[in-house]
Amino acid sequence: MDTLMKYLKIIRERGLSQNEIESLINDAEDSAQDILVDRKRKESDRNTARDVIRWIRRVRDSFNRKGSIHPNAVNALRRVVTGVKSGRYGFMNPPDGRVPDQYSK
Repeated sequence: MDTLMKYLKIIRERGLSQNEIESLINDAEDSAQDILVDRKRKESDRNTARDVIRWIRRVRDSFNRKGSIHPNAVNALRRVVTGVKSGRYGFMNPPDGRVPDQYSK
């Protein structure tokens, strides 16, 4: 067993620093604001952006109180930033514009 453990490599996920989390929150809010102020977007898209901004502000409040956020919140923030900034969702797929659960496809 000891020899087996010697050859196993433990892979750990790197955590984000406080500054990286703050930057991620800011980027997500900026992305949602871009949708909100875009008058070419449907009203339903802008309403979704309002809901996302409210959620981001709750995440920010939690981060400010606790100094950290749940990994699922980090993943969701990344989806917001990636979905809007990359153009893969929202602008390139106008019929829906929402980031799917399986966004890696």
